[in-house]
Amino acid sequence: MAELVKYAAVGCGGMGRRHLRGMARLCGSPRRNNRILSTAENFRSGAVGQWINDHAGHGLRQQGRHVYGSKGSLQCPGDRNGRPIKLHLDDGSVVEDERILEHAPSYALEPLAAELFGGERVWTYSFEFNDTDSRILALEYYELGEAVLGRRQVEVTGEEGRADVALTYAPFEAGRLGRPVTLEEMVSGRAAVYQREIDEKLGLLQPARG
Repeated sequence: MAELVKYAAVGCGGMGRRHLRGMARLCGSPRRNNRILSTAENFRSGAVGQWINDHAGHGLRQQGRHVYGSKGSLQCPGDRNGRPIKLHLDDGSVVEDERILEHAPSYALEPLAAELFGGERVWTYSFEFNDTDSRILALEYYELGEAVLGRRQVEVTGEEGRADVALTYAPFEAGRLGRPVTLEEMVSGRAAVYQREIDEKLGLLQPARG
């Protein structure tokens, strides 16, 4: 299990939220060309999350993000590409055009975002990757400036960001410990076998004795 963790590949951003109480497990083969990261997360709300990062298969490469609800599922198109979300309903129908807005009546961009992306309720856009990235960075800098001036709270707080990173590292700690871990253990540092090796190498912590 320890060797497997060293070779695991993580290719997904923060998925965590404050209400996680859950667990994450790591499984697969230690060979560098056969890497599988698999987790399961249980949330206090009753929601269940699953994250699989599998580099063991041959042939077709694919990546997907899906959100399942009580009446259907959302197929997410990836990052910064402007492609529309697809809504798959239980009756077999698929919504992948402007009708998606009928299922999100409260959705609306703030004024600056609406100006940068072409409308208050845009459902798709078409920009080059770097152009999209610059618009997102502009929004982030604007939000930070407004927060510094005391005019608003940032959308993602430091505590929220820390929880997201903690969930990302939870599979590695669970793998090293051989058991599920909670968000509280990750944030407090009680589950830190994997992270401690990194901190010691960086000189942030003294090597443990005994």
